[in-house]
Amino acid sequence: MYNHDYYATLDQAMVKLLKHTALNGLRTLNAIAMYLFMQPIRLCEYIEDCIRMERDSQKETEIRFENLKQNGHI
Repeated sequence: MYNHDYYATLDQAMVKLLKHTALNGLRTLNAIAMYLFMQPIRLCEYIEDCIRMERDSQKETEIRFENLKQNGHI
């Protein structure tokens, strides 16, 4: 009637599966936390890159303007 071996095996398998699921959940939470912690760093790098590109563009514009002044086009 009541199969002790079957239910013991089923319980062991279920505990193993629950441990595996819990471990995967913790790994997922860890990955999400790392991703969120990296966002301010990424934002700072983006802002620095924008500022650097604007400076380079401004320098190129100034060089072109000086060349036009020297060649008499202005």
